[in-house]
Amino acid sequence: MNANYVLAQNAVVVFGDLQDGIIDHARSNDPQQIAQSAGALARVARIFSIPVVVTTVPMGSGALAPPLAAALEAPQIYQRTTTSAFDNLAFRGAIEATQRRLLLICGVASEIVVQRMALAALGAGYQVQVVVDACGGFGERSERASFSRIVEAGGTLTSVASVIGELASDFTAAGAGEALGILMELGSV
Repeated sequence: MNANYVLAQNAVVVFGDLQDGIIDHARSNDPQQIAQSAGALARVARIFSIPVVVTTVPMGSGALAPPLAAALEAPQIYQRTTTSAFDNLAFRGAIEATQRRLLLICGVASEIVVQRMALAALGAGYQVQVVVDACGGFGERSERASFSRIVEAGGTLTSVASVIGELASDFTAAGAGEALGILMELGSV
């Protein structure tokens, strides 16, 4: 599979630390916009039957951002105590169980959970695309440095709009119209 093209049958969406107590610390992207983008990505994953894996850390209430929580149907949440989700055997097992090789990763903070997860996944032989509009960093410079490391290691940067455009490339295919509608809603936020 080409790492630069998202197909419903080759992808897994991974949400990292998009929870109360963490998401509000994003400075490179508006926390509400991050939550809306993540919620849109989760809704599109459901339309195209793309598996979703969620990881959090024990901070704040642990509740997922409301737009994301509303879009997911009682997700299994893998709580971890390390900066890399791949250190958590249950989380890693959930990824492996999908038998899919392309991870669409998003979360807060870009410099910690997103970068560490992306680099570990790339090191384990996965293809990685970071969905930047559903990410937030502590600052623009530090986030840019993290994204550069991911790209240098073989990852790709993308956006919710790009993911939807690839999944809904045939307007007459099942789910395409609904996915494009989500994109239009996102554009009006």
